Amino acid sequence: MRGKREFYSLCFYLNDHTLDPRPDSECLVDAAVDYTRSAAFDTQALSCLDLGTGSGCLLLSLLSALPKTSGIGVDLAPLAVSQARANAAQLGLADRAQFICSDWFEGVEGSFDLVLANPPYISTGDSTLARDVADYDPSLALFAGADGLVAYAELLPQIPARLTAEGRLFLEIGAEQTNAVKKLAEQAGLQLYAVHS
Repeated sequence: MRGKREFYSLCFYLNDHTLDPRPDSECLVDAAVDYTRSAAFDTQALSCLDLGTGSGCLLLSLLSALPKTSGIGVDLAPLAVSQARANAAQLGLADRAQFICSDWFEGVEGSFDLVLANPPYISTGDSTLARDVADYDPSLALFAGADGLVAYAELLPQIPARLTAEGRLFLEIGAEQTNAVKKLAEQAGLQLYAVHS
């Protein structure tokens, strides 16, 4: 056990296999919630997929904000999945959240109204990485090849087939990666609607 962290006004327990959630990631949840209120979803139940769920903070925060929403969180680390399940239980959200150990979309079926992802996007060997990040967060959740784009290159081509007609992807990207990720998204047939910094 690595302690706990408040995220989106909720308490999440962490372990050595979960990324320590940062306040700036809360904008993904805000953007998804805002979209559901502005889109043609009416009052229907929504489905969400959280890729690289870690502690489950993104998915569970969204479910807390949207009571008719249910979702699936996937992570490659089995102990991260266990921690996400425990967080769902202690937050009273286990009945609407399913967590599976998966390599991105492997073992995941169907399409979703909302897809959330905070994939690894730090360049391997980045010498500017803060010690509190490098020393405590799992490398699996941080590093994505020499350019930091490996996870985006894997994920983005698969996204269009996983979105419903009105579905949207909410994706965290590195500060200097907007143009590169935009290009990858366009190559995958995705349209970039907004970048929040």
